[in-house]
Amino acid sequence: LPLVLTYGDRLLLYTWVPVAVILLLLLPYLVGCILSSFKPEVYSKRMERVFDQFCNSSLILLFLVYPTLSISSLDAYNCHPYLSLLRSDLREDCPSADTAGFVFSYSTAMVIVYPLGIPILMYALMLYH
Repeated sequence: LPLVLTYGDRLLLYTWVPVAVILLLLLPYLVGCILSSFKPEVYSKRMERVFDQFCNSSLILLFLVYPTLSISSLDAYNCHPYLSLLRSDLREDCPSADTAGFVFSYSTAMVIVYPLGIPILMYALMLYH
């Protein structure tokens, strides 16, 4: 049986996989923080390098997934004007027609987090450094 994902399922998958990957990238830093609590003089310089690597890897990942996440979160607003169907998946009703629905609300939140949030985050990091 082929796996058929609805637009809402795809949106959840596309938006949560990068979060899970970033949490996995954070794991070595968290382990290092625990180890550095035992010997801070040994691990302090290493932890700075590990955190820098985490930041670099996370920013590269966000840069790579930014177009896909932006398009998938903005697709909820791209509906056929006469059919009230989603243009990216004509099997689905237009989520923007049901503004109280989960898909529309979640898509609106993801528009704030990804298409707007990633550039703001990168700008803030450039100002910081």
